[in-house]
Amino acid sequence: MRIIKKIINFKTKTFSVVMLLEANSDDAWNIYNLLSPGDLIYGTCHRKIAKESLTGLVKNERKKMNLLLKVEKFDYDPDTDLIRVLGINSKESPYIGLGAH
Repeated sequence: MRIIKKIINFKTKTFSVVMLLEANSDDAWNIYNLLSPGDLIYGTCHRKIAKESLTGLVKNERKKMNLLLKVEKFDYDPDTDLIRVLGINSKESPYIGLGAH
């Protein structure tokens, strides 16, 4: 794990950290231990978007988008070394509304 940037705001008593995680390490486990419900996570995900044409045909596309989630629940899978995060979208985008899960 490498810390790229730290931002500390003493007036609002908040901080944010930008980290780069390595593929083959215990970084996911360490992040899992740092997370708590109510935290905000910014990340990139891929989502399948269905578009319907005027003729009624449905075309599925995979879109890459950036999300800001307010963490409600999270889980760590040691077999695949992944963290699953369930939360509410806190930043509106064209494909996902504000407050969507």
